[in-house]
Amino acid sequence: MTAPAALRAGSVRIAVWSFSWLAYAEYVLGAWDEAAAHAERGVSLLDESGREGLRPRAHYAAALVPAGRGEWATAEKHLRGGAARTGDYELMVVASALARAEVAAARGEQE
Repeated sequence: MTAPAALRAGSVRIAVWSFSWLAYAEYVLGAWDEAAAHAERGVSLLDESGREGLRPRAHYAAALVPAGRGEWATAEKHLRGGAARTGDYELMVVASALARAEVAAARGEQE
């Protein structure tokens, strides 16, 4: 990999991570429109870049607002997109599980 390509990949990784955490913070603070926009931007960057390591984290952030609003189809889409897979890192598995728990809690279910 060339240096510019490596730099770009690193920048995208940091951007996806940052958008995900920003969306989470905005969600917790009640700024749901901003949270949804930032989470979707993170997922878009993720999709463009193929950075697999942040897939569950980005989709976790993106599932929060739709779940809170009762937009179950969108929340489920993000659960599927962020589902843990065999061989994923532990933090990926945790992010996937947290997303499932948040959606279940929004539905009033116990998982």
